[in-house]
Amino acid sequence: MKEPNTDKRANLTARLTFVPFQSEHLGQLILCAGQGPEQDLIAALDFPMDRIARAYSETALLDGVPVGSAGIVPISAHRAVAFAYVGAAIRRRDWPVITARVTDVLNRAAWDGGYKRIEATAAFGEPAAWQWLERLGFLRETPYPMPLYGPTGVAHYLYSRIRL
Repeated sequence: MKEPNTDKRANLTARLTFVPFQSEHLGQLILCAGQGPEQDLIAALDFPMDRIARAYSETALLDGVPVGSAGIVPISAHRAVAFAYVGAAIRRRDWPVITARVTDVLNRAAWDGGYKRIEATAAFGEPAAWQWLERLGFLRETPYPMPLYGPTGVAHYLYSRIRL
């Protein structure tokens, strides 16, 4: 497995690409601080790999190394849950490109896949995650955090994108 390059100068010229999601990508991610506790869940494969909608899930690669994965897990014919695992190696300048790509994936899931309701959650103590979900077109549905909701027992807010 390739390791992320930590040399600042080399990182300036690294190339960001997107590929269809594969389960191996999650095992290669080094998550950002806010998602660090979930690294153990990925390692234990406590993630519904078999349920991920491959047509609507992608991985971002930085010089061939996975730095993030996002997509949906179908719940029913019209409803899905979005997931995003964000790597620590993502550069600030890559966020607009990643946001546009994830928005495109979610739009394809809604229009081509027929998912009229796509849900996502964000941890109570992660305002950057709340802001990113809103940039992706999600609206917060819960005025107060839902206690003990996240995989590690952390309170989360519920967000959704609805296509009528």
